[in-house]
Amino acid sequence: MATCKKLLLAVAAVGCAAAIAMRGAAAEAAPFQPIPNVDAPHIQELGQWAVQEHVKQANDGLTFNKVFGGQFEVVAGLRYVFDIDAVGSDGVVGAYTAEVYLQDWTNTRLLVSFN
Repeated sequence: MATCKKLLLAVAAVGCAAAIAMRGAAAEAAPFQPIPNVDAPHIQELGQWAVQEHVKQANDGLTFNKVFGGQFEVVAGLRYVFDIDAVGSDGVVGAYTAEVYLQDWTNTRLLVSFN
């Protein structure tokens, strides 16, 4: 009986290790891809939201102009990296990078970074 339990534990451990290895391989198999249409309303809305969230945190008066490029990857949701044109409170146009994480089925939307 003890031998059977040890064998079962060993099989379970190997199975877990294999699942973890496969998960890592799957993550590497889905690298970032270019956003096919950055002019899509949904992409522009997400870019605008990212600037608004940044302004809430930094209080720097930045104003969204447009998303002009970016990429995405499928993780447990979608992870976007946007190239954004925005205007500072001094009127100077600048290029910024915003990372946004989305998970529609949980209504999650996070601004991961803004530079």
